[in-house]
Amino acid sequence: MKDKAPDRRSSCDQWAIVACVAMLLIVGALAWRHPLGTFATETDFYGVYAPQANNLLAGRPYTYRRGAFGYPWLVGVISLATGDLFTAGKILSVVSSVLLLWFAYRVLRCVTDPLVALGAIALTGIALVPHAFVAATDPVAAALVWAALWVIVRRDSAGPRAWCVAGLLAGASWLVRFQSLFVLAGMFLGALLWAGGPWRRRAACAGAFFGGALLMMAPWLITNWRTNGSPFANELYLQMAAHLYDPDHEWPMTFKYKFGPRFTSMGQVLMADPPHALRQTLHEIFVDDPQTLAEQILRFPGYLFVGVGLLVLGRTSDPRRRLVLWTCLLGYLMLGMSSFEPRYYIFLLPVLFAALAVPLLNERFGVGRWVGLLVFLIVAGTIASNAINETKKVLREEPRQLLPIAALIRQHTKPGDLILSRKPHLGYLTGCEVKFPTANTVEEFVAFAHDNHAKYLIYSAYEAKLWPGLKSLADPTAVPATLQMVYRDAPTDTLVYEVR
Repeated sequence: MKDKAPDRRSSCDQWAIVACVAMLLIVGALAWRHPLGTFATETDFYGVYAPQANNLLAGRPYTYRRGAFGYPWLVGVISLATGDLFTAGKILSVVSSVLLLWFAYRVLRCVTDPLVALGAIALTGIALVPHAFVAATDPVAAALVWAALWVIVRRDSAGPRAWCVAGLLAGASWLVRFQSLFVLAGMFLGALLWAGGPWRRRAACAGAFFGGALLMMAPWLITNWRTNGSPFANELYLQMAAHLYDPDHEWPMTFKYKFGPRFTSMGQVLMADPPHALRQTLHEIFVDDPQTLAEQILRFPGYLFVGVGLLVLGRTSDPRRRLVLWTCLLGYLMLGMSSFEPRYYIFLLPVLFAALAVPLLNERFGVGRWVGLLVFLIVAGTIASNAINETKKVLREEPRQLLPIAALIRQHTKPGDLILSRKPHLGYLTGCEVKFPTANTVEEFVAFAHDNHAKYLIYSAYEAKLWPGLKSLADPTAVPATLQMVYRDAPTDTLVYEVR
């Protein structure tokens, strides 16, 4: 009797290509309809990555202390072709999202059933859409994580050369997003445990992986050492501390100014209050994060099948599957020390959806073929409904009111002039420098504006929610004469004051 496995694998491969092309077309169209980043995820792009990309292109120092220069460098290089940094960021996200699907399929096909792998990337692609056209680091880092895994699992027993290449890719993921530290630790330990052969060969593979990663990371480690005094200097420690010890006000500027000097290393974060840090992290890992993943990503009834699927996937002697599961598990555990955002878990989606697909699409699991397919389609529908709503939300929340404001400011300023705004978007749109003072009264705002020769001061109801002190500027009739309102957008309650 003819073996149907090769035909099935070939068919799944073809459908995986179709899924990737569909993903490219859909998110490419959405990126074209997304001319302005939102006040949410893309705040970092306008406030950090775009200015740092300009610094790198102009040969100026890199000054951001919460991430390496991997992502700004990629955006800057692509912008040489696009002529625009934001367009470059969107293109990078679109391409990375498609590559993530392809590499995830190739990895999962090697360690699970091809149909399960196909189902997993289909659901991953649907859930990924709201994040795939947004200029952010998450899809880029995730694509590099799965590329590193693919280099190893595509052969039954990868040698040191493959592990070195995987190390380069893992190091690149870390340069794009520091939270990708988990792939460095996970794959290094995976090499020692599951690279195959005697311990000397496993040690050689682990050493090759470490060497490749170190080679990729060395330029940043050296730069960070020279600039900030340590290869591992990073303000992410402060973000972790804010989450652990001040969860109700997770990332206010006040926390940074009050407690920043206390948290300059992971040891300081963990030892500030070890019992509390442990309780908080365990609660995140075992209660809050699973619940939020179920509600915001897996959706009902999808989350009902994930636990069973993870048990099935975890009961294996396949070292390649163990490597994939262990690496992703470590990433999940490390996220217990940070806040929850769906985009942080992009790297985990292929494994979660593979677990969901196992009891529905794997014929050996015992569910009838048509029953399993029907339930799978229902699950896909619920995830798609959520993805559509989230995508509409992103497009709806574009701050289009900033476009006429930027045009007004450009008429009366020159590049490098200062404007005061809580969000950095106007700096990118006008070429001006943007600062925001830790002021709480109108007198403090005016004093800072005069001391720093600011041209404009921006108020909006949205930004006042983030910094309550801005509410002192909400009434244009109650501000000093040195602030003259020159523009108002009534629907968003945005005011532009000229500083005189």
